[in-house]
Amino acid sequence: MIIAVSAVALVCNYVWQSHDVKLGPYEYQASAKTQLAKHTHSGVRQLALNGANRKCASLGKQVDVFEVQSRLPVDPANDVANVTFSCK
Repeated sequence: MIIAVSAVALVCNYVWQSHDVKLGPYEYQASAKTQLAKHTHSGVRQLALNGANRKCASLGKQVDVFEVQSRLPVDPANDVANVTFSCK
């Protein structure tokens, strides 16, 4: 799955993933952005979820997702996903 998502990102020319942002004592947010191409909407969501999983794995914990938001930003050629999560 990770290889497939990476391949989609390469075909789309670029992908951007944020560092995990700490929102509160136990809450984080991971984001991803990619150039929009056919059927990549779920791909950018998966990239953001992978970032959340990596953060929790680095803490020796599992991810607990609160919310996943995908949206088209002002520039319609891009797709953005944000995952709000905690590690338990």
